Amino acid sequence: AVFLSVFGLFKRFGVNPFPWWEYSELKYSPDWLSATYGNHNHMAGYLEMAIPLALALLLTGLRVGKLFLLVYLSFLMLTALALTLSRGGWIGCLVGLSFMAIALLTNRRFERRRLLGAIAGGTFVLALVVLVSTPVVERVLTIAEKDQSASLSSRLAVWEAIYDGMIPERPFLGTGPGTFATVFTQYQ
Repeated sequence: AVFLSVFGLFKRFGVNPFPWWEYSELKYSPDWLSATYGNHNHMAGYLEMAIPLALALLLTGLRVGKLFLLVYLSFLMLTALALTLSRGGWIGCLVGLSFMAIALLTNRRFERRRLLGAIAGGTFVLALVVLVSTPVVERVLTIAEKDQSASLSSRLAVWEAIYDGMIPERPFLGTGPGTFATVFTQYQ
């Protein structure tokens, strides 16, 4: 996760040390951090799982020497997650971190409650600093936009067609890799 974060930050700011990880055929904005993934949402999905695990490792028992390194690496991953500009990734990470914090705080044997509070405060401050960057603010503001193509009602209609038509006809093997857009037109 740290490698992907660093590599993604390099690519995001115009430095790509490995030309074979250049995805010019994809039509994604260069403002979205995606690292080796072609899709920024996939990068965010990976980071939203890795960040809570890294912070759990930090909180459950490391010596002080490794503690600062892990804090730095966690903040690096959080910055990369914020720059993916994936709203679902942000929400998923927030839910994962909240679940982890609640699980640790309810554990009677957990002794690092003050450290957990310091990390939560530091994460909040880092989130505020990163969220004031222009691309992140613009992406957050798109939540309020009413885009018909991505509305909840249109997604529910698509899911219903998939559930009622596509899945019963091909329950085990599906339609094949990369064929969804073509096959779905029959059920649209």
